[in-house]
Amino acid sequence: MRTLHQSDYVKIFYASEENILTYQWLSASATMPDQAFKQEMLRIPEISAEYRPTGFLEDNTQRDFIIRPELQCWISTEIAPHQFKYGTSYFALTNPPSYVAQLSTQQTMDEIKKQIKKSFNVAYFDDHPQAWEWLCLQQMTVDDVSII
Repeated sequence: MRTLHQSDYVKIFYASEENILTYQWLSASATMPDQAFKQEMLRIPEISAEYRPTGFLEDNTQRDFIIRPELQCWISTEIAPHQFKYGTSYFALTNPPSYVAQLSTQQTMDEIKKQIKKSFNVAYFDDHPQAWEWLCLQQMTVDDVSII
């Protein structure tokens, strides 16, 4: 797994063999300003264009940042379309530590579903290994279907 970016708020990894992009939010993200959140999220279209991951793992186990409704809409119009454009169709999200942060994550995905007219798969997990395993299984299914 290759580290593509690291800041006080997030580490971004890419696993070429599995074709999975991982955003690992760090505990400092709890106090990040909205502008810093946007700046970190704006890396997704750029990285997606270069690597074209089919799987996206958002590790929120340390993230206590609450994604406000305005940011949820912004993600659904400014970030998510690029992920789909470049081939991402499987999203594994680990649950944040607080209920409110978890709810804001689910609301964000609901907003994306309303805005995006494409079929995609989303699953929520309690930890990173479960999410990783699910994404790898999805990738195997994709590979198997393309071979047949």
